[in-house]
Amino acid sequence: MLGNIVSTALYMSAVFLGQYVFNFLGATEAEMGTVLFTLFVLFQLFNAFNCRELHRASLLKNIFRNRLMLLATACTFILQVLIIQYAGTFFNTVPLNLAMWAKIIGVAFTVILFAELARLIWRQTHRQAPPAPYCKNLS
Repeated sequence: MLGNIVSTALYMSAVFLGQYVFNFLGATEAEMGTVLFTLFVLFQLFNAFNCRELHRASLLKNIFRNRLMLLATACTFILQVLIIQYAGTFFNTVPLNLAMWAKIIGVAFTVILFAELARLIWRQTHRQAPPAPYCKNLS
């Protein structure tokens, strides 16, 4: 579990810093703070789904079982959109266009893909060999 936490944190940090340094999302100078803030929040929202499955099973297996979490995530996302689009003066943000929102959501979603890939690799490398067939010594 500690490996999951550390690897996910390193991944999110690398992507976040990559956006700050290389601006791969193409944000304007005025948008950069807002894009970084939104990317951070959405990373945390998507990572919450990773945290629901602490073991090595795929998170997609039980993703719709906790309706309260889905509701909380949806409400948090809606609040994030409202803060960015309409509360810029109070939160020191600028509104983002739909294309930028789509790019941020796509990049933030990669934290789920990263965690799923890590789980898949772990399952493949830690597969237990099937038990040897029972053979009675007939001699």
